[in-house]
Amino acid sequence: TAAVDAKAQQELAIESSNQALQHGYESHADDATLAKLKATHTQLVEAFAASGALGGGMATFTAWVLMGVGQMLIFFIYGVAIPLTSGALVIGAGERLFGRSPSSSEAWTVLLRRLSPLLTAVLPAAIVTSFGFVLLTIPGVILGLLFSFVAPVVLLEGRRGRAALQRSVQLVSADWLRVAIMIVVFVVLTWAAKVIAHALLPTSALFVSSLFFELLAMLFFPLPAIGMVLLYLDIRRKRDGFTREQLRAALDALGTA
Repeated sequence: TAAVDAKAQQELAIESSNQALQHGYESHADDATLAKLKATHTQLVEAFAASGALGGGMATFTAWVLMGVGQMLIFFIYGVAIPLTSGALVIGAGERLFGRSPSSSEAWTVLLRRLSPLLTAVLPAAIVTSFGFVLLTIPGVILGLLFSFVAPVVLLEGRRGRAALQRSVQLVSADWLRVAIMIVVFVVLTWAAKVIAHALLPTSALFVSSLFFELLAMLFFPLPAIGMVLLYLDIRRKRDGFTREQLRAALDALGTA
């Protein structure tokens, strides 16, 4: 019927608007663009609720709850899961430099022994960076850049909390251009994952499409992450005179911590 068709069109419009807003966050769009996307999405949701298709006020509440859950999921993936995965790759990449090939379970076992100090740095970095993106996009990008080396700093230098954040800022500042290039590579790979997800799945399957996109992004993630680990080691070599022997000692201490 006409009512059903109108409802389907409204749902598709909301889904497309939500995808556009997510893409805006992921591609670090400027503040004016994000504000316009947010306003458009809010208007569509409110219009849908007002039409009675979702049951009035309860529909609006449900829509906002779902949006909140989605944002929390994004925060967990990019603020916690990816930094912890970076930590596991720090261990794996470091060991490979010495001809060892630890399994992923071995790397994660070592990482979990250092989970507490990692979280003292990873969580504050994620929270501060998220606020940067919510308030203004550019500060969020800058903070994400400056905190790029938090995981290797905690694992290989034994720092935690504020000291680890400050140390990451120091190291990134010493060679910010190469760090920025690595982040751009990650953004490009993330964009490619989104294109593939949208090509393989219909736009109407919003939740499944988003989930598939996140899984693809995680598959691509190790490439720039390993590059970031090697860049960290190179910056330390040039800045601090960090030697292979010192790296070997840090990895050995980490394995027995």
